[in-house]
Amino acid sequence: MTTLRCTAKLLKALKATPVESPPPPDNRLGEWTANLVRYGRKAFVLAVNEPTRLGLMIDAAPYASLGERFTEQLLNSLLWLGIPPEQALAEAEASCPRGFARSNSASVLATINRYCFDMEAHYHYDRELTAIDLSRRLLNEVVLSPAHIRFPADRVREAFDLPPERPRRVAFVEPPPDQPGATRLLRPEPRPSAGVSGGYGAGIPKPPAGFVDPGASLTAGELDELSAFLAQPRLRERAMDLAMLEGYAAAVVIAPEVVLPSDWLPWVWDLDDGAEPADFETEAEAQRILGLVMRLYNGVARAFTHEPVDFKPLYLRDSRWDARRWCEGFLIGLDFDEAQWLSLMDQERTWFTPFALLGNGEEILQEEYDCGNVERWKAIIPQRLVQMRDHWRRHRPEPEPPPPPMRRSEPKVGRNDPCTCGSGKKFKKCCGAPQTLH
Repeated sequence: MTTLRCTAKLLKALKATPVESPPPPDNRLGEWTANLVRYGRKAFVLAVNEPTRLGLMIDAAPYASLGERFTEQLLNSLLWLGIPPEQALAEAEASCPRGFARSNSASVLATINRYCFDMEAHYHYDRELTAIDLSRRLLNEVVLSPAHIRFPADRVREAFDLPPERPRRVAFVEPPPDQPGATRLLRPEPRPSAGVSGGYGAGIPKPPAGFVDPGASLTAGELDELSAFLAQPRLRERAMDLAMLEGYAAAVVIAPEVVLPSDWLPWVWDLDDGAEPADFETEAEAQRILGLVMRLYNGVARAFTHEPVDFKPLYLRDSRWDARRWCEGFLIGLDFDEAQWLSLMDQERTWFTPFALLGNGEEILQEEYDCGNVERWKAIIPQRLVQMRDHWRRHRPEPEPPPPPMRRSEPKVGRNDPCTCGSGKKFKKCCGAPQTLH
């Protein structure tokens, strides 16, 4: 874990007491600095990694879960850059903020201001852009100062001992020896308008060959591929199948508290104990399968974030899959916040009836088949999921509103205006002089 350095504006919004002497970071990428930015009515947190200048955009509210969402956004960006999933997950977990400290780098703040300006242009052009859309655009930034950074995406890959793979869009002229900070832009190369992967439009880098976009939905072929992997003899007796995995992901997504991937992933491969690894045969297989699992999870999360009423469980989309296995996976997912889920069960027993009847015990289920209730239980599950999701949203702490913009109580004094002290001198020659103004 690390200490997230914040501007005074963000610390005020977080209502956080800053750590005065934070310990050195123990992650691979090093320190992060963040600021609160507002585009119209929308508030984001813009975080920049000091050594690489990788940028992340995160929704500001709710502030109580900012650390968890920072971790998830970093994981997605690292996967997009082609970092092996195991390393990306480890780095995201190691970078989870354990506290907040004051920002202390003027250079990083300058980078944040530059990124803020660039992303504001994107956002005002398309106000439907989300934090993850803006984070992907940040992957294409070019940094001129410090001059050695240039392409933050390349610096991130180097931190993981990987070669640069981003397309070179811009050519640079090396600065003269007597002007080390004078790296200048020579010419931009044409930006592609077609063939850009993921539908992100011109200016968004095409991913490396064979890389899986963590934001893309799984195709029917990819669902079959993931299902075939989970059904292999070495996993068949202990791993979840595809239907169970989606039900499990749904419980994790709508849970009362954020469940990190490092907590829920082990149970995918070992549903009894969460101890046995997936036992991948090659690194390429590990990257491919973990990418598919994360995309399935992201698809469920996206559905419950934007259009929860339109979510259809796998068994309603494809008759090959069993609602009983789907519900069994959902019930396993309730173990992460068992006390809170049990409390909700006591309050709203009917919400959990379909899951209990379909996911537990053949004898009870046979009775329901005889009564003709099973199809009704299957059809009502999406509605029950939305009710649970809405309940937890209502009972989470209210997000703190962004602080209002600072307003001057008196008119601004121009540098050439008479000094307010009454000396008769210009402000810039009197109280506004560098040696006087603090």
